[in-house]
Amino acid sequence: MATKYSDIVSLRKQKAAYIIQDEQSGDWNSFIANEQFNSVLKKVISSVRNNDADCHKSFWISGTYGSGKSHAGAVIKHLLCDPMEDITDYINEEYADTKYEMLSTDLFKLREQKRL
Repeated sequence: MATKYSDIVSLRKQKAAYIIQDEQSGDWNSFIANEQFNSVLKKVISSVRNNDADCHKSFWISGTYGSGKSHAGAVIKHLLCDPMEDITDYINEEYADTKYEMLSTDLFKLREQKRL
C-alpha cells in the first residue's frame, strides 16, 4: 500500500529551458504531449502525408517564453526524422492510451513510408 506520494507519483527529470542548439541525446523525449501539441502533430502528419500541394502548409508555433515551443518543435523533428528504433518507445509510452490509437497509427504509417 502506498504511504507517500512518491510511492504513486514520479516526476520526469527535465531542464528549466530547452535549447535546441545544445540538445543532448535523448533530451527531446522528456516532452509530455498535451492536446494542443497533439493537434499540431496531427496537422503536421496530414500535411506531410498528403500528396495534394494545396494541403502542404507551413506551421508556426507561438507562445510565451518558457511555454515549450522549442521542445515541441524538437519533438516533431525527432518524430519525423529519427530512425524508427529511436522513436518507437516514446510513441508507445506517450500514446499508449486508446484515445491516441489513431494518432499513433497515423504516425507509424507515415514513418513506414517517409523519413524526412
